[in-house]
Amino acid sequence: MPAFHLFNPGHETAVLLGTLNYTAPTNVAQMTHDLAYLPLWYADPTDLVYVGKEINIEFMKSLPGDTPFATPYSSTATYPDSYKAVPWGISPHIIHFLHKLKAEDNLTIAIPEWKPQLKNLTGRQGTIQCHLMLSKQLHACGLPQPPVVHSSIESIEEYIKNNPLPIVVKTPFSSSGRGILWLRKEVLTNAERNWIKGALHRQGFICLEKGLDKTLDFAMEFYSDGRGTVRYEGLSVFRTEDKGAYCGNLLASQEILHQELGKHIDKALLEQTKEAVINSLQAVYSKTYEGYLGVDMMLYQKNGQTAIHPCVEVNMRFTMGLVALKLFDRYISPSATGSFHITFEKTPGAALETHHKTQAEHPLQISDGRIEKGYLSLCPVTHQTFYRAYLNIGNSNE
Repeated sequence: MPAFHLFNPGHETAVLLGTLNYTAPTNVAQMTHDLAYLPLWYADPTDLVYVGKEINIEFMKSLPGDTPFATPYSSTATYPDSYKAVPWGISPHIIHFLHKLKAEDNLTIAIPEWKPQLKNLTGRQGTIQCHLMLSKQLHACGLPQPPVVHSSIESIEEYIKNNPLPIVVKTPFSSSGRGILWLRKEVLTNAERNWIKGALHRQGFICLEKGLDKTLDFAMEFYSDGRGTVRYEGLSVFRTEDKGAYCGNLLASQEILHQELGKHIDKALLEQTKEAVINSLQAVYSKTYEGYLGVDMMLYQKNGQTAIHPCVEVNMRFTMGLVALKLFDRYISPSATGSFHITFEKTPGAALETHHKTQAEHPLQISDGRIEKGYLSLCPVTHQTFYRAYLNIGNSNE
C-alpha cells in the first residue's frame, strides 16, 4: 500500500501533552511549514506527501535527475488508491489531524492507532530501557552509566554534589539535541535552577547522566515492523552544535562512513554493537511500534582510549540521519561525498538571499541522473522561509 507522508517535527511535545488540539510552538510551526516538502526525498514514487494548502509548482518542476518523485497532496484532486498514513512521528495530535483530513477530503487512508505505551517509548524512558539492556549485552565494553531520573530540585542538587562533573541534564520529551543543559559546577546558578524547575514543571521529571568527552556523533537507523522484528537500515554520521543541537549529516557511501568510524574503533566492535542494539530494540519497541527508529551514538575519550556509547538516545520517528541515508542512495553519485544541512535564519529574506548566492556559486552538476557536485535546496525557499534543508556535494567549504 502506498504511503501518505507528513512532516511533523517536534512531535515529542505533542506526545507529552497528549491533547488532540495541540498547538505547536512558533519555531516548530515554522519548521513544519518551511520543510514540508522534505518527505519527497525519502517517499516512494507512488506515495503522496502533504505539503500544506498550496503546491509550489515551480519547485516541483525544478527537481533534478531522472528519478520519479512522490506526488504532493492536493485536496482538490482525486486519488483512486488507498494509502497508509506515515507521519514523521506519531502522536495523538497528528492522528487526530489525519482523521480530520480524511473526513474533510474523503481520502481513503489507513491511520495508525495511538497506544498508551507509546508515550514512554517516545520519551527518554525507552532510551533508558535499551541502555540498561545494552549494559548487560556489552558488559565487556564498560558502557557509561544509564541516565538516572529525578523529579525534585533537592534530589538533583544532591546528585550533583555526589557525582563527578560535568553532568548533562536532559528533558524526557525533546528532539534534535534540544532540552539539554550541561552542569559544570557543584552549585547551581540561578539560571540553571530556573531551567531545571521549568523542565520539572512541564514534564514531571528529568534525566541526569555523566558528560562525556565526545569525539564523533553517529547513529544507526532501523525499522520496526510492529510484529517483533527490527531490521538495520544503515549508518549515519552527523554534526551537532556545542550545546547539542543537530547541524547536519555527512553524505557518503556506507563504505566511506564505516571507514570513517574505522579510524577510531574496531570494525568487529561496531558490528557487535549493531547486533546488541537490534536485540534491545526488538525487546523494547518491536511489538508496540511500527516505523523507523534512529539510535544516536557517540565515540568519546575514556582513559586516553576511544570508547563507544551505543545508546545516547533512541528516536522513535524518522530522523535526519535516515533522510541523509535515503538521499545518498537515491540521488547522489556513489563516488561523491558532501553534506546535508538544516539551518535557520532569524530575519525574513535572509534564507532566500543565501539560497540564491550559494546556488550561483555552486551550480548543480548531474551525471547519469545522479548529483556529482553542487548545491541543492530540498524544499522551496521564499522571502518568508526561515528554515532550509539542503545538500552540498563536493564543495570544499562545506
